[in-house]
Amino acid sequence: MEISMFTKLEKPFFHLSDNQVMFKKLYEACCESDSKKFVVMIEGQYCHNKKGLFREFARKLHFPDYFGHNWDAFNECINDLEWLDADQYVLFIKDFHLILENDEENVEIFLSILDYTVKEWKMGRDYGALQTPPTPFHIVIYSDKASISGFDVIKSRWK
Repeated sequence: MEISMFTKLEKPFFHLSDNQVMFKKLYEACCESDSKKFVVMIEGQYCHNKKGLFREFARKLHFPDYFGHNWDAFNECINDLEWLDADQYVLFIKDFHLILENDEENVEIFLSILDYTVKEWKMGRDYGALQTPPTPFHIVIYSDKASISGFDVIKSRWK
């Protein structure tokens, strides 16, 4: 993987990695680039449940104080991000297999929101007061080999 792919408004928007060293190097390279790119590392170890997931994303993506810590509010905030003033976004999610462990229903909601998010940013928005141009939004997921092999559903969704 090369960081130049994160400037594109075309698939793939989701990138799966089972190599922690390469994942870390890619993250560091993105952080060092001089573009107006917002790069963040989401730690799966803090996202075992909805409360932890909302807290981690709110902290790392600087969600406003009015964030309601529910799926609707999460969807609204991750599809707004006007407070970050960036021309592209790259979310690195470390230890994805730990996110919402043993909670398939909420994992499905979370994945659906991420899927919607990359599409929303790709299309741009014109909702009256909220207007945004098409903007690259990429998600890089790291999980160990044993876990990543179980991501067939994810892979099929995001191709």
